[in-house]
Amino acid sequence: MIFTLTMNPALDYVVNLKDFKDGQVNRVENENLFCGGKGINVSFILKELGYESCCLGFIADFTGLKLKKQSKRIMA
Repeated sequence: MIFTLTMNPALDYVVNLKDFKDGQVNRVENENLFCGGKGINVSFILKELGYESCCLGFIADFTGLKLKKQSKRIMA
């Protein structure tokens, strides 16, 4: 078992636009939230390589709950 530590986990918010126009209203086609942080990213790659790992870190509030839910879904 490999343990990874992320001291400052983050949610990466990615939006897709059909077209971007500077200085005008731009409409979002879709949006995605991804778990981020060095330890979390390393654990995802370890899983892809077939290794067992455990993410450690600090979570709180909305961001923490979302990180916990999404990482369980991806790491399972």
